[in-house]
Amino acid sequence: MGKGPIFAFIGMRVCAVGIGGYYGHQHSKAVQEPRIGVVRLQDVVEQHPNFPSYDVQKKELLRLEAQRDKEDELLKSKLGTEVGKSEEHLKQLESNLTESLNRELQTKIALREAELNQELAAKQRRLIEQYRSTYKVEPSEADIEIVNLQLWLTTEMNITPIDDIQRQRWATEKRAKEQRLSELLAQRSHGLSGSEQWKEIEAKVAEVMAPAHAEAQQKLSAYATEQAKALGDQRDRSIKGLVDSQQEVLAKVRRDGTTLWDAEWEQRLAQKRDEVQALHDAILEDIRVRAGVLARTKQLDLVLVDHITDRTGMDLTDEIIQSYGK
Repeated sequence: MGKGPIFAFIGMRVCAVGIGGYYGHQHSKAVQEPRIGVVRLQDVVEQHPNFPSYDVQKKELLRLEAQRDKEDELLKSKLGTEVGKSEEHLKQLESNLTESLNRELQTKIALREAELNQELAAKQRRLIEQYRSTYKVEPSEADIEIVNLQLWLTTEMNITPIDDIQRQRWATEKRAKEQRLSELLAQRSHGLSGSEQWKEIEAKVAEVMAPAHAEAQQKLSAYATEQAKALGDQRDRSIKGLVDSQQEVLAKVRRDGTTLWDAEWEQRLAQKRDEVQALHDAILEDIRVRAGVLARTKQLDLVLVDHITDRTGMDLTDEIIQSYGK
């Protein structure tokens, strides 16, 4: 068939080999310049019969990409809001749990304190009965109340309150008992009640009760520490369970939401890109064929695209457009 034209455009570089066939057809001394054709590619593409369809599909692709980006931002914002709500909910649950366990700790300490005080009161009564039989005296109601108040005040548990509520309760109760004891002692000093022998009994009871008081205080302190640690561990386990559960829920939301969403969008965009590329390639192939026909008809050696060469040549643009039937 002989030497055919070489057609180079659509981003392709024109290489020296493009005219290599020409040099194979040489004369003995002189080399003729190659006959070149030039195509204004943008013009022939935009005038192609299939360009409107290509343009519509390309704009649709751009619209879909913009829509995906917008929905992606909205989805991220929604997920961020859900995460924020979940974290706030977790903080509230943690606060409620801590408050509930603190109330439980207060109750347990108060019950144990009452048990120890009952034991001390029983021991005090036994001592009073023992010394009363020895001294053969009968205490008055005021005497008994004085002993009970002194016992309570001397055996008050000097542990650190767990919160302000307990501290205020203890302080209020202590002030009331101290005031009542002062009133009874004032009455006794004026000879309204009591006896010297009973005062001796009170002193002996207080002396014997001092070690019992110290022991009870140690027991309550140890109990409070033990219960605080146990409830603290319980709180930590519960919080860890809540956090783990929250993380599982959020992971599922991300997995079911974003992963599926991404897959669906990638499928839509890939399909649209394939359609646009197919139309694009079909238009360029049709132009290449038409340019090749003209090049053979006009015996051209090379056809170049205007935007990749500064060489001048026969302009084939209008003839290609006319071949469309326009």
